[in-house]
Amino acid sequence: MTRISKTINLSNEDRAELEMWSRSQTIERRMADRAEIILLSCEGKTFDEICSRLDTSPPVVNKWRMRYRKEGLAGL
Repeated sequence: MTRISKTINLSNEDRAELEMWSRSQTIERRMADRAEIILLSCEGKTFDEICSRLDTSPPVVNKWRMRYRKEGLAGL
């Protein structure tokens, strides 16, 4: 079953920062993956699509989505 999650709204500043993280060659891979989870969620991708693309599990995707909604960039 495909899970579509709650929408995440990004400010222009957060989007720019997350895009920079996801493209960075020097940032830790886990930080880039967290940024990518949020960016893909904002594009309307399902949990299954995000998990497949990033080779991760639904609990990991859910964890970082929830953390971002509660704490913003600092939570990542």
